[in-house]
Amino acid sequence: MTHEHLKILFLQHASQLRDGMTLDNGNTLTEEQLDKVAEIGSILDALPPVSIDEELDAVLEALIEMRERDG
Repeated sequence: MTHEHLKILFLQHASQLRDGMTLDNGNTLTEEQLDKVAEIGSILDALPPVSIDEELDAVLEALIEMRERDG
């Protein structure tokens, strides 16, 4: 897995954490956890977005690598 793959995975995961924790879906977070979610959101907002082309290229490259390795 390349740096680009990991970058996209971390960005997606961080976005899911931020979005899931800021919605009122029964999560009970401590003040410290809420601060961490807010910090994650601030960092995400400061980073440039990943384009759909970057995401598609990274997924294709990873799948081809898995097919060649495991196939």
